[in-house]
Amino acid sequence: RVPGEVSQHIDASFPGMPSGGGTDHASFVCAGAPGFNLGALGWDYGSHTWHTHRDTFDKLVFDDLLNNAVLVASLVYLASEDPETVDRERRVMPMNPRTGERLQWPACGAAVRDSRNSPRMQ
Repeated sequence: RVPGEVSQHIDASFPGMPSGGGTDHASFVCAGAPGFNLGALGWDYGSHTWHTHRDTFDKLVFDDLLNNAVLVASLVYLASEDPETVDRERRVMPMNPRTGERLQWPACGAAVRDSRNSPRMQ
């Protein structure tokens, strides 16, 4: 099992809600393959340093890196030893409160191969 001090803050639900683009696991989810988005404490990463010149070594929190490495290694090992495969069941999407229509599972989009065309650069 995953050590309690590493897994105590994990919150998981199955089947989970898909996320949009921007995370590496979205490509798997839109294609119907299991995808997992593991996140850590933000430390204002998204609003101040994410993919900028300020995204430097001195911002690393080594205790978080150790915790995340143990977590990922444990999950990979447990998955490799589990005789059952991950369920492919998709969650029934909720209703859009503005339109009253059911939200759709995200479709796979074309890969952005040129950063000038990335929505992040707009």
